Amino acid sequence: MTVQIDTLTERSAAVVVVVFPHAGGSPRFFAPWSSSLPETFELVGVTYPGRDALIDVPSAADIPALAADCAAELAPLARSRPVLLFGHSMGGHVAFETARRLEGIGCPVAGLVVSGADAPSRRTIERWHLASDVELADHIGELDPKIRAVLAEPALARMFLPTIRADYRLVETYRADPWATVSCPTVVVSGDSDPEITPDGIAQWIAHTPGGCLFRFARGGHFSLATDPSEIYRCLNEVLGARVG
Repeated sequence: MTVQIDTLTERSAAVVVVVFPHAGGSPRFFAPWSSSLPETFELVGVTYPGRDALIDVPSAADIPALAADCAAELAPLARSRPVLLFGHSMGGHVAFETARRLEGIGCPVAGLVVSGADAPSRRTIERWHLASDVELADHIGELDPKIRAVLAEPALARMFLPTIRADYRLVETYRADPWATVSCPTVVVSGDSDPEITPDGIAQWIAHTPGGCLFRFARGGHFSLATDPSEIYRCLNEVLGARVG
């Protein structure tokens, strides 16, 4: 097993929301959502290689390969119930590529919500996966101050930084073809003080979403939308409504 699908809510609901974490993240990051997620939705998360129960599994070769594994695991679920994909940061690109593959094998995707990620065809010039441990830890600490203290502990830094670095390699070496598209309704959510996105990068999502793309903007930085998910909940309902309508 190269990826794992974990259930984060105890209930079974009509619609399944699949969360794709950011670089270095796991579904545990989204576990607090389970107490506030509308009862319409069931929450499941994707565990990537190199963390949690898959700590000893090597990193994927690239994001398309990771997405192919995700699609294979999610296909039975997508055939049985409406599935909404939500991806944050790196997870936005994994979710996009997973949606492409699910649609390619005839599995419907009810909708896609992406936060904190430029369009998949926009090339990044950043190379944090080649930075020193200190530089990488400082960069992550600027995006998420909560993790700064964790990475300040040498033992914890040795545990987490290799996985984070491997994920950054996936992000920074990934670039989708300009004509790569998904047909499902899509919402792209952006924080107004998120340093990881650009106006042009966000606008380019429209080229990848001929099924319809809505743009939503909110106050906050890179992780504020994921940690305060009220805006995400509204977006999930929007794409579900677009599908039904």
